[in-house]
Amino acid sequence: SEEDVVETPAVSHDEHTHQEIKGQKTLATPAVRRLAMENNIKLSEVVGSGKDGRILKEDILSYLEKQTGAILPPSPKAEIMPPPPKPKDRTIPIPISKPPVFTGKDRTEPIKGNNNNNAASLGLLQFPILNASVDENCQNITYKASHNIGIAMDTEQGLIVPNVKNIQIRSIFEIATELNRLQKLGSAGQLSTTDLTGGTFTLSNIGSIGGTYARPVILPPEVAIGAVGTIKALPRFNEKGEVYKAQIMNVSWSADHRIIDGATMSRFSNLWKSYLENPAFMLLDLK
Repeated sequence: SEEDVVETPAVSHDEHTHQEIKGQKTLATPAVRRLAMENNIKLSEVVGSGKDGRILKEDILSYLEKQTGAILPPSPKAEIMPPPPKPKDRTIPIPISKPPVFTGKDRTEPIKGNNNNNAASLGLLQFPILNASVDENCQNITYKASHNIGIAMDTEQGLIVPNVKNIQIRSIFEIATELNRLQKLGSAGQLSTTDLTGGTFTLSNIGSIGGTYARPVILPPEVAIGAVGTIKALPRFNEKGEVYKAQIMNVSWSADHRIIDGATMSRFSNLWKSYLENPAFMLLDLK
């Protein structure tokens, strides 16, 4: 399909990686880190005004004003499609993380992490509104053709969210290779701006650190995010009432309710779950 996402040009690692903060963990959210990357700013040069020196969005914008005299304009958007008409007097809420929807996976086969991303991409084909962005006034929605799925990573430099580009056209082997590359670069603090920008949907694997449930916070301009918990062996009953050992995994979803309702998020979750429980169906639909 035609590429709709405007990618940020690659830059040299020593300018835009987290190498400048070796030996000291700079406190900043993924959104703030991405804003710094997009505007050619080293976090080590910014004085944080938040608690314990945390760098806030306002600190980045203030630094930009001092350096350039004006805040840089946002990157150009792709072709936009207007949403259905809404009452003029409707108040547009601020995007916030919504209560998660929990989905238990009750098959006994173990799940591999790569399958989570493959299943998500297939689900996004059926629910493209989850792979979109919306302007501040909620007047225009941009539907992204590329599935650039972000993978949250806990590193020595803090939480970072690189993304695998164009998952919808990659093979399982290609996705696994790209994930390994991102994980190695993330551990070494050598991810480029291109790796960290352009995401359209995010999956956070809290299970890798023993997490089960979460309330994941959406990473703008994305409109949905999932947090995948650890797999646990728990007792379950079969159709005959007999107890058996099942491998259970929970996932928590958050969505921007200005354009996504709970029913849409739940249907996507059910489809994602069905692909994981029936990997043969997923293989039929994958490249």
